[in-house]
Amino acid sequence: MNGRTLTTLVAAAMATGLVAAGCSTGGGGGGKSSVGVGVTPVQSGSLVEGLPAPQIDQNGYEYAAVQINQVPGGTVGALAAAPINTAVFAGNFPGGSVLVVDDTSVTLSGSLFYEARSMAADGAAVFAATGNPLRDGAGDLYAYDATTSTWSIAIDTNDAEMVVGSGLLGVHAAHGGARREGALRRRTGAQWSSIASLQSAIPTAIAESEGRLFVGGSDAFGGHARLLRLDPGATSLVDVQLPGVGGFGVRQEVTSMVSIATVASGSITPVVSEVLIVAVANFDATGQGVAGAVFATDGRQRVEVIASYSGDAPRTVLFQDSALVVVTTNGKVFHRDAQGVMVEETIPAALGVTRLDSALSRDAASMVMGGRTASGAVLVRRVARGGGYVAPVGDLFYRPDVRTILQARCNACHVAPNNPAAVAALEMNFNDDQATFNRLQTRVNTANPAQSLLLTKAIGTSHGGGTAIAMGSSEYNTMVEWVRQGARYETAPTALTYVAQVRTILTDCASCHVPNHNSQLRLSNNLSLNMQDYQTVLGFINTATPETSQLLRKATAAVNHGGGARFQAGSPSYNTLIQWIQQGTRFQ
Repeated sequence: MNGRTLTTLVAAAMATGLVAAGCSTGGGGGGKSSVGVGVTPVQSGSLVEGLPAPQIDQNGYEYAAVQINQVPGGTVGALAAAPINTAVFAGNFPGGSVLVVDDTSVTLSGSLFYEARSMAADGAAVFAATGNPLRDGAGDLYAYDATTSTWSIAIDTNDAEMVVGSGLLGVHAAHGGARREGALRRRTGAQWSSIASLQSAIPTAIAESEGRLFVGGSDAFGGHARLLRLDPGATSLVDVQLPGVGGFGVRQEVTSMVSIATVASGSITPVVSEVLIVAVANFDATGQGVAGAVFATDGRQRVEVIASYSGDAPRTVLFQDSALVVVTTNGKVFHRDAQGVMVEETIPAALGVTRLDSALSRDAASMVMGGRTASGAVLVRRVARGGGYVAPVGDLFYRPDVRTILQARCNACHVAPNNPAAVAALEMNFNDDQATFNRLQTRVNTANPAQSLLLTKAIGTSHGGGTAIAMGSSEYNTMVEWVRQGARYETAPTALTYVAQVRTILTDCASCHVPNHNSQLRLSNNLSLNMQDYQTVLGFINTATPETSQLLRKATAAVNHGGGARFQAGSPSYNTLIQWIQQGTRFQ
């Protein structure tokens, strides 16, 4: 890595046409303004192209604030959904207290020894990770006991920083500090076991995507951003290359990450994958955000710039109303519209927000942000006037509407043999849609859709896998509406073809398997010759036993493959190829 700052890198990207414009303040009008935050034009086949269509509330958004403390410089550094109506847990700075904040009330939940840096909810369980870069031993993890309404320490370390995250892979915590090795831990029952070294990274964020775990942070020695990936079954983290590194007088870190399911095809069996959205920020010596960018990555080699910032930095990225929302350190909120433009929303000046340090999608209608005003910490609630994004009007079917959601959110556990306990409860086989659909029929309640076992489990109620789908999200609403309509299978099946589905998957192979590649699988440049590539691929297919096809065995590294595993057995890409072979390997 060299010493260029991210600002320099983005300037270079602008010069080459990768970024459309630099950051500007923009104007008001109608509660929002379209601004020149750097936007990467969406290219055909890009990661960004598959992001869900934004469903921005046409009635706009209202902002309201609750004062947390009266300490200048005070802020809310971490947020988590509280299992109490629409309340949230808020990590208060300074002081280390955890508050329960509803629309108008603020009550003390408990006190931590240091300030909370991150929080994570897993069903009824809530965790708070603390830290202080100047204090070795500040990096600890606390657990909330809903029965006694108390916080107790779960992990006590000698490191300065701790971060926590939860998802389909469970609850994970990472800790480290300046010039320290650090570790990644996984919760199993009440125990926390170390599963990998952080390789001198100071952790700031945890996320997962397509069954892989990611830890973001900064380098303990160089001050540049780090993104580390843990593959299924692996015991060591590997670095994912990010553009740009921190320069002189600049500290750079991954401030936030979120994964989102993407759909590369609108067919009955769409190619479903996940994209990891990563926010990277540069901070000066005073802790002020001075530059940054938001990226989309497949977690391996592909990285695309979504937006770049100068004079400001992205603090949190999340999805609300099916739209990417970026919250910045300078107290600004942007959402990405249907044209890929980052639109700045107008936060009322009367709220006095000068900085935002945390954000949380609380439900379909509201987003909560923690930040600063001149007089102290504040919690800001952004509410969609129209009630937020709800399920689209129209007929819904298992294929493709619900299948797409289940494959993205439940595939990691409920597909044999990944998790025997989960499989025993509900085995999903995306190679046999009819069989999976039949099993789902025993878990839906058309008289009271929201009480369907499929839905209550998905939102984390008595579910070993925790929260897989957020209540009130577009995915949740789609499934509720599907059940209400009668939980129907499909209209008419559409056959998979090489041109529509398989070619998209092969884009991950085309960068290596060029015409002069040293293997027998030689594809045309940029997959430009469809029929030629189709004929080549057929030579690596076994229609009698699809799972033994050389194409699949190489791509999953079941046999020696110089490019390593491109996807896992049972992943969306793998299942699509299996189905394509079973259906007769149609061209188009």
